[in-house]
Amino acid sequence: MTLAAVRAAAVAIGATIFVAAPAAAQGVDAADQALCGTRADCRVVARSDAGRDAAGRALSVVEIGWPDDNGHRRACDPLRREFWLRADGAAPVRILALCNDGYGAAGIGEDEVTVEPNRLVHVRSGGSNWRWSTANVIRLSPLAVLHTEGGGWWTVGPNREERSWDWTQLAGRRRWWSPPCLPPGQTLSDEAGEAPSPLPFEYAPIPRVAAETMPAGALGAELGSCAFQVDAGGATGFVLRGRAEPAAAAREYMRILAIGDRDVLITVGSGPWQTGAANWIHDDHLELWMGQLGGYIQHCIGRETIPSQWGIRIGDGRVFQGAGPGERRPEVVARRERRAGAARVVTFHLRLPPETHAFTAVLARGDGRRQGRMIATARVRFGEASSLGSFEHIPAAALRCAVRDGRLDVVETGRAEMLAGEP
Repeated sequence: MTLAAVRAAAVAIGATIFVAAPAAAQGVDAADQALCGTRADCRVVARSDAGRDAAGRALSVVEIGWPDDNGHRRACDPLRREFWLRADGAAPVRILALCNDGYGAAGIGEDEVTVEPNRLVHVRSGGSNWRWSTANVIRLSPLAVLHTEGGGWWTVGPNREERSWDWTQLAGRRRWWSPPCLPPGQTLSDEAGEAPSPLPFEYAPIPRVAAETMPAGALGAELGSCAFQVDAGGATGFVLRGRAEPAAAAREYMRILAIGDRDVLITVGSGPWQTGAANWIHDDHLELWMGQLGGYIQHCIGRETIPSQWGIRIGDGRVFQGAGPGERRPEVVARRERRAGAARVVTFHLRLPPETHAFTAVLARGDGRRQGRMIATARVRFGEASSLGSFEHIPAAALRCAVRDGRLDVVETGRAEMLAGEP
């Protein structure tokens, strides 16, 4: 995704581009200048009106800047910049701290910050021959990151990636493409030398959090809002078999969260669950697909290892080997069931084999004789490793969850503290 495309995506999700007026035209005052503190040669670069928040307070964004380097003798271009939120009756809050040191070997880094009512959009780009760009849409009051869009591309080839993440839903999409590897001496045709549209490999990344950021009892809880949800409605995941049915979404869903390097929680609802068929694929079950991690960063796609498929029957937690190699078997650490009338909400605590990077989960229904609807975290294709999905690393500061009445739910997401990692 090019920088222009990232800007366009940011606009499409609600970030109208606003060019900040010069500081003098906005009435810089002593409080603005005080943001510089004692830093030499610091000045107020711009002050932008940011409308009002839900409580009616007037908001503004103040940019300050001063000559500096990145700590390794590479100058910040044009200045080291900070963006501060000012709201009537409240202490100023720093939103961003930026030093454009080129952001990669090519030295083509760029930061673009735009402001609209109660919103700030930060678009950054950089890289070498492998270029990237990212746009964060930030709500100013209450301060939080709402959405992230981005992409990557190879300047000397057709390799492409597009990615998005909705912090309010813990849900996103990634699409990518790399060309097939050719025998020595052969080159791609003009048609094959361009990335197809849309990019063919697509998945919804599974959120992965550090174990130490989760509350006590998280691994023993049922998943609530602190998870990514795939359901029969088809809006967030993929319907691999059958068709999407929005009316069934509340009773046919799979929530999933990875905790640490190997633990995965999956909650499925709401049953009752078919079990006891002659063949496990005709029962209600989970399918876990694991294999070689693919991505646009591969120069080309050559001979791939065959991914492994494992089935876990929902009714009793029994594990079955499906297609592919059987050495890397997942472990069912625990199976828990909550009953509410005819409903049976089942939560699995799974442990994946070490170094599992490509992973897709599927909820497959059955009636005892045939397979029914299948919903998944990736548009997985049988035996094709490049079609598998993977994980979305969640920064430690970005998310806070709590166990409430046995459910793991979100307390805060897209927390502004995640922006503190800016240089």
